[in-house]
Amino acid sequence: MKFNKIVIVILVASVMVIAGCTSSGITDKTHSPDGTTTLPSPTVPTLSPVVSGSTVAPLPVSTTSAGTKSGSAASAPLAQKDVNKHFLTVAFSDYNGVVIRQERGKNTPMSVALFGNYTSEDVATIQEFIKYFNRVAKTQKLYGTVKTYADGEADLWINVLSEKELHSMPEQKIGYVKYQSMDSDTILYEVLPQEQVLATPEWNQTGQVYVNGDLSGDERRHYILRAVTYWLGITGDAVDSDSFFFPDNTRQVTFSDEDWRAMGILYGPVVKNKMTVSDVKSRMYTGSSS
Repeated sequence: MKFNKIVIVILVASVMVIAGCTSSGITDKTHSPDGTTTLPSPTVPTLSPVVSGSTVAPLPVSTTSAGTKSGSAASAPLAQKDVNKHFLTVAFSDYNGVVIRQERGKNTPMSVALFGNYTSEDVATIQEFIKYFNRVAKTQKLYGTVKTYADGEADLWINVLSEKELHSMPEQKIGYVKYQSMDSDTILYEVLPQEQVLATPEWNQTGQVYVNGDLSGDERRHYILRAVTYWLGITGDAVDSDSFFFPDNTRQVTFSDEDWRAMGILYGPVVKNKMTVSDVKSRMYTGSSS
């Protein structure tokens, strides 16, 4: 009996030693099928999947000194009725009581040219605008490359002149004039109406806008774009502070989603030239009674 107890004690101790060795091996290393020993792979954190639609928007969105304001991945989708209201706000003004848009035909793109004291940055600004405008416009496209004086005629001339030159222009050539303020004589840009261009022998182009070449930086870019969009038919001021067309955004150089969609409406199949506000409202949903 004493011998049997000694054998049992020896067997229990052996099992404990073997179990301890096996446990240590699992903790410290792993074994490949070929018998080699490798260190365990490091833990890699799992990244959250990219949500559909969270990539960079196909159109530039509104950005001011405060950063991106609208159109980012976190923004809620815009309701069509809100876009329609935005269109009515920016497409009509004291200058025009009916829709005015430039029309040459879908298969006849309008060309844009720069003249005067323009810079390579001015060219790039217009070039980028053309690219995105052509994405939203259905009834009329812009020619893909900005022209210069050496290229000859164009449908729209953007004349970048000094303020002194702007003030010296004959009165009959001036259509809409945008001043810096009611108390200032500083001219920011001017738009010569199409009918004045056609009636003036020395101008054989269809459209003329003039921008103060003494401006610099984002303010200069803003008013170049504002003159072009005014000529295209966006004559009103927005009430949405994110919009490029909001009066206080004088250094904003990109357009909100609502802005691009409003331009898409203006150059889309629903709206026609010479339509009144009532005509437009009868063809699009804007909510209850507004």
